[in-house]
Amino acid sequence: MTATATAALSRDADISLTDQLAARFGERIRQRLLPAGARLPSVRECARRHAVSASTVVAAYDQLLARGLIVARRQRGFFVRDAERPPAYDAAPPAARSAVRPVAPLRQRR
Repeated sequence: MTATATAALSRDADISLTDQLAARFGERIRQRLLPAGARLPSVRECARRHAVSASTVVAAYDQLLARGLIVARRQRGFFVRDAERPPAYDAAPPAARSAVRPVAPLRQRR
């Protein structure tokens, strides 16, 4: 997974850090550098590697979830979606897609 850390994210870019990170993972998935079933770094590990906040990583992972590129497995992490099984999001009618809210993987601290 060190391939995702080859170039630093740009804080001066016109694109947000969240969008840059989501685009980076999305491109690696499309290029099959992250194959189906590959585990993505934990939110904390990814935040540390890219020098961003955990909420930035959560937002990037949420974008990837919404686009159907990854799946979240409770207590296990985030994984590249198996291309053989289309996500339920893609099967939903367009009106229902706007009602879909991304999964928030972080627990609220008390």
